[in-house]
Amino acid sequence: PVLQALGDTVLPCCDQVMNGMKHGGNVFPSRLPEHVQDRCRASFQKLQAVLSNQRGFYGVDFVIEEGTLEPVLVDLNMARPNGNHYFQLFRDSLPVRPPVWSGRRANFQRAVEQGIDYSVIMRMLREAGIALDFATGVGVAMIQVSLNVSSSIYTTKVFVGARTAEEFETLNAAVDTLIRQSDSAGV
Repeated sequence: PVLQALGDTVLPCCDQVMNGMKHGGNVFPSRLPEHVQDRCRASFQKLQAVLSNQRGFYGVDFVIEEGTLEPVLVDLNMARPNGNHYFQLFRDSLPVRPPVWSGRRANFQRAVEQGIDYSVIMRMLREAGIALDFATGVGVAMIQVSLNVSSSIYTTKVFVGARTAEEFETLNAAVDTLIRQSDSAGV
């Protein structure tokens, strides 16, 4: 789980999506039982009392101890929008806000190697029937591309919005399928 704050305001708990040791985005709302989220919040509030001078974005990553379900703080992310901040801002700007949403990496490798062409990726999302529908807040939208200058590798990130956890899982799986298809087709 991840808890984030803007100054004294604690944002809702979300879950990190991990693929082995690789971060795959964050999902809101958290799927953890409410009592585990409460324990994370209580731990975070103790940290806030010590860091009482914080005014900007910051957050913490937890792991949950097996058996006791106690949160263990493993990472402190200071002075930067981390996790779902920009995805939350995107979601909050939608006319209809989906209750289940995530931001995740979606590296369409061939499109990246050939130079990002948003129209190709948007066409792929539309043809797959998963492009974001602004009238419902459901679907997938490409919202970020960043370049690691030292390695010349582009990372693309998408927003996935859904009405239910099941719908979210279906959309997320469709993104994975599109990535595999685009890479094997040389898109």
